[in-house]
This record gives sequence, C-alpha cells and structure tokens, in this order.
Amino acid sequence: MKYLLSKNLLEWFEMELKRRGIQLTEEDLREFIKSLEEKEWISLNPQLYRELMEDAAKVLENEIKQASEDLSKVEKEFREYIKVEEVKFQENLKPLVAIGSDASRCLMPILISRAALISGIALRYPHETKPSILKEAISIPPSEMSYSVFRFYVSAKCESLIPLSVQHQLLKYGASEVVVIDGPLSLSQWYREVPSKVEKAVNAINELLDARGNLMKICHEMNIPVIGVVKRSRSRYFHNYLGLANKSHYSDQYIFHQMLNYAQRTGSISITQAIIKWRSGVKAKDLLITKLPYEIYGFYIKTSRNPLTPPVRVEYPEYLRDMEDWIASYVLSTAVQTYDPEFDGLPVIQCLAHKNAKITSKIMWEIYKERLYEISRKGGDLRLLVPMKGYSPK
Repeated sequence: MKYLLSKNLLEWFEMELKRRGIQLTEEDLREFIKSLEEKEWISLNPQLYRELMEDAAKVLENEIKQASEDLSKVEKEFREYIKVEEVKFQENLKPLVAIGSDASRCLMPILISRAALISGIALRYPHETKPSILKEAISIPPSEMSYSVFRFYVSAKCESLIPLSVQHQLLKYGASEVVVIDGPLSLSQWYREVPSKVEKAVNAINELLDARGNLMKICHEMNIPVIGVVKRSRSRYFHNYLGLANKSHYSDQYIFHQMLNYAQRTGSISITQAIIKWRSGVKAKDLLITKLPYEIYGFYIKTSRNPLTPPVRVEYPEYLRDMEDWIASYVLSTAVQTYDPEFDGLPVIQCLAHKNAKITSKIMWEIYKERLYEISRKGGDLRLLVPMKGYSPK
C-alpha cells in the first residue's frame, strides 16, 4: 500500500515538475517525496488532490468575478462617507517606550473535563523591565457548562489577562509613553450569547469589562495613549455605522483592503455607536459596549506593503480623539515589514508580546505528557487522562 501511494505521488510530482520545466533525478524525487511523507506535507491521495485543485480553481474564479463586480459598487458607496487620509511616517516614534500586551489560550482535548491553558503578558520595549505574566489552567466539569459556553468562558478569562497584565506593569514599574494591546478595546455583543444562568461565564465577562475599563481609566490618569490593534476582523461596524449593511456581505476589513494603499487610513467612527445601531433592537444601556467608561473610536490603516496583508483596525478611547493622527503615525512607523503573515504590518511591541505569550499546541502536549509520566511513575491509571478520539501527544 505504501509503495503504491509513493508511486502515485511520484507520478503526480513528476507531472508537476514537467509542467514547471524542472528536472530532477529519480533519486532526488524519491528522497523529496519521502521527506514530504515524513513531515505529513502530503496527506491526500494524488487523484483527490488534483480534483480538489480543479474544483477550487473554478469556485475561486467565480468568487473573484462576483467580488470584482460587487466591490466597484460598494467602494463607491463607502467613498461617499469615508475619507481616505494619508498617514505620515515618523522615524522619531520608533524609540518611544511602549508597553505591549497579548494573551493566548489553548484548549486541552481531554475527556475528564473541559480544560484549557491561558496566559497573558505585558512587556516593555525598548527600555526593558521584568515582564508581567499572568496564567491559569482552567478545568470545568462538563456538567457545569456546555462546550460552546465553555469557549466563551475561556475567551473572556483569556482576554481579561491583557489589560490586567498591563495594569500590573504600569503600577509596578511606572508609566510608559504608549500602551498597545493586541485586540480591541471595545467589547463584542456576542458575549451576550452566554446564558445568564451560567454564573461563572457571566462573571468572567463582567471581569473582562472591568479590566478593560480600569486600564483605560489608569492610562487616562497617567496621560498615556492606549490603543488596541485588531489584526483579524470579521466585523461590519463601518457598514452599520454608515447605514450600508444591506449594500454588501463583506467585512469592513475586506472592503478597506481594496480602498487603502500603504500609509493610508480611513476616517474614524464611533465603534460604540456602530454597535448600538447594529443592535437596534436592544436598549443601549443593556449593551456590553455601553458599560465601558468611555466611548470607543476606531479606523482602519494599511501598514504593510504586501498586497496580501489586509489593513488593521485601530481602536482608542474618546479622550484620545485629538491624537488620531499621532496614533496612526505611531502604528505605521513601528509596523514590522516581514514575509511572516503572523507579524507583517503589526507594531513591533505587539509582535513581541504575541511571540512571548503564545501557547502552542506543542507546548500544551508537552505539559500533558508530563502529567502522563507523573501518573505512570506513581503507578496510576493512565486511562484517567485519556484524550479525545483523534488527538494524541507527539
């Protein structure tokens, strides 16, 4: 079976090389395929791969054609309401002392309980201090909450670690010249999907509200600009704010990716008011966003020269409205230019925080394996810590 699979893979690969005008020896081919199989870079049957390639090409071609037609109309609508502004690159903003913060979570696929590892970190650059680190191992019996509610719970607990770690850094080591958090300062109304009877989850969401609100208050008192940079966004806040929600089904980020060039940004809108309009059927006082102490504003800015890297959304509290140009220049001037899509176009302090906070699945499995070794050394039953079907530590 393995020989047949290798033979099919070789035939497929030879065709690909011929199509590209590349010549390799048979020995080169076999070593290459062997290496790919060992790394699991090729996992599909070659025939299935080819057919998927053909189907994907057709689907994407149709999608691109439709998007091209739709976007010309939608872009015209947006340009009537949104002014595109040039952003000034300022070299002198790079050395500013910044605190960056990010958090990470990794669900543990074990049957004994609903479990996850979460971490948050706030660090200072370029004047280094000891980083502020917060972490927690979460375990909830399945009887206490459903899996979907557990994900909300973990998300809220994890996101709380971002403002909490920054508060610790500020109060212990003193002020910085700017604070950059990974993600929004606003709060999505999706958290309202959590049933009110699940007390732990509701408390976690309220803690997140308090943590973000308190961070903004502290930064206001210390006269420190605090901004949130959202790299991946499916929101349609601009659509709702401008009354264009029925004009397209695309995200704001996708629309502005078509409209903005490098070093350009949109005008700002009130994210708070956008959410109020989006949830028009809910009283404003009952929305999560209105429970924050300040109204939240935001704009999109293109910080990467790579045509495949979309613009980021930058959020800030209302008391910084007169600093919009400065905020945009800071984000642009400190943005990393790299081929790595995980970091491209993000402020360097945000990249550092993300790199230091991230809990990878490999780390999670190493921690899990240590527990297995400990149980084994003590003569315990390994079956008690069985993972879900299909998951296995490597």
